[in-house]
Amino acid sequence: AAAILEVLNKIYNLNIETSKLIEEGKEIKAKMLELAEKAQQYQKQQQLPEPKEGYTQYFQ
Repeated sequence: AAAILEVLNKIYNLNIETSKLIEEGKEIKAKMLELAEKAQQYQKQQQLPEPKEGYTQYFQ
């Protein structure tokens, strides 16, 4: 969205400020990456093999 506004600013000599929009975009991207990492960690935890019943459950 910021890139489109910057092009429109140049074409039509508008003075629409885009720095805040760009900063918010960076924050959103960082949060999305953090959530993706957490989702991967959760998925890996769910894939761990369950302990077998029997003697091993007494030693955990």
